[in-house]
Amino acid sequence: MSNNGIVLGDARESFIRDVLTRFLPQNVVVGTGQIVDQSNNYSKQVDVIVYRGDFPVLRTLGSLDVYFIEGVLATIEVKSKLDEEKLFEALDNCKSVRSLRPTFLRQSLDDYSELVYENKYDDLSVTEKNSVMGMVLPPAYIFSYKGYTKKSIESFKASLNSWHLDFERGEHDVTVFPEVIASEGCVSVKNLNNQLGLRKATEKEMMPIVSCLNSQLEENLTYNNYCECVGVNPEEGFCYGAGVKEDEAPLQYLIASMLELIISRVGLQQLGGTPITYNLIGYHMISDMEGPWDGIVVNATDVKDPKLDFFQKISI
Repeated sequence: MSNNGIVLGDARESFIRDVLTRFLPQNVVVGTGQIVDQSNNYSKQVDVIVYRGDFPVLRTLGSLDVYFIEGVLATIEVKSKLDEEKLFEALDNCKSVRSLRPTFLRQSLDDYSELVYENKYDDLSVTEKNSVMGMVLPPAYIFSYKGYTKKSIESFKASLNSWHLDFERGEHDVTVFPEVIASEGCVSVKNLNNQLGLRKATEKEMMPIVSCLNSQLEENLTYNNYCECVGVNPEEGFCYGAGVKEDEAPLQYLIASMLELIISRVGLQQLGGTPITYNLIGYHMISDMEGPWDGIVVNATDVKDPKLDFFQKISI
């Protein structure tokens, strides 16, 4: 094994031992390997896979274990040190998971779509379908012990925007972007539904995406044309897909997000034998979510988190 492999293995084992085992529920398991969907699409090798304990794992001798996408609760890329090369590698790995497609009973997908959007899944708009798929896919995270710090936060922002704008990598799609990226002195948090309260992106910030699409599709769309296609009011503009800020304890954001998302994916917790269901989103929306955040990776497809909208409607 190379020295890099030893360092990565040590970082991964340390993260599992010192972080994950301290707060994960006992009904989930942690592993490493690849993830597969029913169309025989495979992810890249994933550092940490958080998996439902009641799902099977395809264990092999001498190669990677394989996990079913339907049983994956979250994935984490763990790096001992993060620079742009390692960041792009981790983002590509996250995208390889978020590009898989779980298989559902059609009626259950229709029931949820009708609950949130008042339409069956096949009758949803492209943006609404992408929003639902973005929610049901397992969240992805990146953690690094060393790397980007307060002094290099501008480089951190530039690297994330660069990956997002690369049509072969980020595809201008925040659906494939990680929920949280926690580095040594700064953090990125996904901003669907603009829960961070960021300003909207300017037309100037959107034009590189529009120009790239024109080149790919051999079209000549203007900004207003593009807004019309996506269903966004040009005067209101697009939200940022994530926010970045300096932070001395970036790991808190990763833990808070995983705590809420994993528990909700395992199954909403109820009060005894009553139908009363707890809402745990508040544990994710910690007080430090308040600024100062800088917007990155424009949400050019205007995807939302249906769960956030739904819980805001029904919460008391």
